[in-house]
Amino acid sequence: MTIQDDVKMVMGNLIAIAQLTLKQKGTVVPFAVAVTTDGEVQQLSSDEGIEPDQAIERLTVQCAREAKNGTYRATGIAHDVRLDHPETGEERDAIAVNFDHRDNASVIYCLPYRIKGGELEMEQPLTQQGEGRVFGANGSTGAR
Repeated sequence: MTIQDDVKMVMGNLIAIAQLTLKQKGTVVPFAVAVTTDGEVQQLSSDEGIEPDQAIERLTVQCAREAKNGTYRATGIAHDVRLDHPETGEERDAIAVNFDHRDNASVIYCLPYRIKGGELEMEQPLTQQGEGRVFGANGSTGAR
């Protein structure tokens, strides 16, 4: 499998879960999706009742530990953010996904969305370079 195959697998699962959560709760509580070295997709949830930043950090550490152990080849950690849309300048809600791959790929995908009349409208993702915190440089863990 290629990195692109793993991106599609992680993002497809993350987006499906995030869309369902947004429709039910109106927000995305931090969660993660990982692809094991055997190609199995696993969902990881954060502890209830903790601050989003703390939940993201715990998920990152958990994914980095499993990456170091050779369990994961790709991970994506999703959470809700507010951003200034680069094209319109408008402040928007978005799902941020910190995607990391063992082959030195790290990208942050931001998917702006609106909920209008109970319907979820998602836009094309915006991307930027990630921090590589799960696999780090040369496949080693980047957890802090």
